[in-house]
Formats: sequence, C-alpha cells, structure tokens
Amino acid sequence: DKLTHVPRYDVDRFIGQLRKKLGVRQGGSRHFDWRTLGREAGVCFNAVPSRVAFLHGPATADYVPKERKKREQRKSSAEDDDEDDEEEQPDELKHTADQKVCGALSKVEQQVKSRAEQLVKRSREARQEAMKVWESSSVQLSKDEKKKRK
Repeated sequence: DKLTHVPRYDVDRFIGQLRKKLGVRQGGSRHFDWRTLGREAGVCFNAVPSRVAFLHGPATADYVPKERKKREQRKSSAEDDDEDDEEEQPDELKHTADQKVCGALSKVEQQVKSRAEQLVKRSREARQEAMKVWESSSVQLSKDEKKKRK
C-alpha cells in the first residue's frame, strides 16, 4: 500500500497560497501580481551555476582585438593590358622523349591506322569474290538462255 500511495499536490491549496503571497490590493480591488510571479520564477531558471572555478582567460587582462588585413582590390584585365605595353614572347618548347616527335604517331593512332588498312584490304577481297560469283552466275544464265532458244 505504501508503494502505491503517492502524495498528490492539491491544486486548490496551491492557488490559495499563490493568491495569499502575490495578491495585491489596489484602490479597493484585489488583483494578482504576475510581474512578481515572473521575477520569482525566473530566479530558478536564470541562476548561475555554483562553484564556477574557471574563466576564459584572465579577467583583469585588457582585450585587444586582432587587426584585420585590408582588402586589396583586384586590377581589371584592361588595366593590366595598359601597364604591360611590351608583348610577351612565348617560351621555346623543349621536346622530351615522352613527347611526340614531328611526324610520329601515337600507339592509338597507329592501331587506328592499321585497322583501317585491314578493313580496306578485306573489303577489296570481298568485292573481288562477289564479282567472281556474279560473273559465274551471269555466264551460267547465258548458257541456260541459249539452251532454251534451241
């Protein structure tokens, strides 16, 4: 029974105590002082933590803000062109072993060229075979026509 018996607060008693402590008479009428209630309740929520033993740096030191660098404006390309009246000469290219030598083909270009040559060769051979078949069939047809006329 003791475990199930939970003390409950009485709402009517709580309101009566609030009216007693925060009720104010003014000009013959009684009203509730909400401002005092807010101030008293705010103390619970705005309390500073107890036993604070640290600060962010020494409290007596003077604060000196860091100086920021001033922003420099970029020059426009038109201004750059006016300042540089001399034309720049391109640097000479130095050929290394890895770079292409004039007229030399890369491996990929060599493979493409060889494949193209193979295709041309095969297409010529296929055309020649097709011509032989056509000629033999046309000769056969002409022989059959002669037999029919007779």
